[in-house]
Amino acid sequence: MINLIIYCFIVVSSSSVLGQGKIRRFKWEVKYEFKSPDCFEKLVITINGKFPGPTIKAQQGDTIIVKLKNSFLTENVLVHWHGIRQIGTPWFDGVEGVTQCPILPGEIFTYKFIVDRPGTYMYHSHYGMQRESGLIGIIQVSPSVTEPEPFTYDYDRNVLLTDWYHKSMLETATGLASRPFKWVGEPQSLMIQGRGRFNCSNDLTTTLSLVSGVGVGIKTHNRKTEPNQWVSVKSITYIHYLLVSFNLSP
Repeated sequence: MINLIIYCFIVVSSSSVLGQGKIRRFKWEVKYEFKSPDCFEKLVITINGKFPGPTIKAQQGDTIIVKLKNSFLTENVLVHWHGIRQIGTPWFDGVEGVTQCPILPGEIFTYKFIVDRPGTYMYHSHYGMQRESGLIGIIQVSPSVTEPEPFTYDYDRNVLLTDWYHKSMLETATGLASRPFKWVGEPQSLMIQGRGRFNCSNDLTTTLSLVSGVGVGIKTHNRKTEPNQWVSVKSITYIHYLLVSFNLSP
């Protein structure tokens, strides 16, 4: 009984401290758009027209409110806030069929939760393979104003690395569920902050694909597809070395 009382006191105390943060509101519209992030144009999932999605910046103890509109024509959607513990708000965790029902096409759903720990996290779709189609972004939570930064640094910069396939999400999912198993192959690009480089002049695939109405692929090229200039080949090699060192890549 004593332990239960102590536990309840800790929970109430923690909740009162976390509730002192700011309320940060976001209004998102999720939909498909034609984009060519690596010179090959395809359908990409965007949030307010952006891929990757906008970065959420907050402080420890803040309340995040995201009003999300599903503008897909035929697909449901959910967003999982990867790394956020959702203490007291498990129904906003965004795992389809486990902690939350999917958001139907045309519907609006409001997420509301507290970011209780500082750090860098990510959000992504938890419905089908929408994450591979672009529904992904960063959550950056700084320590509260009452707590000093644990490390001294000039600035921080997030690097979002994404495997990018030219095949559509539906083609990939259908192949994985087929018997015999059919794999679409290795990714065509490594996206850095949502941009990559692919040599479309060497691509011998059909420039316009309308097979069974699944996806549209068009070769394009513009300067917007160039990777961020501050990420050099040496930096990419170093990142890959770290991934291999920690056994995080195949």
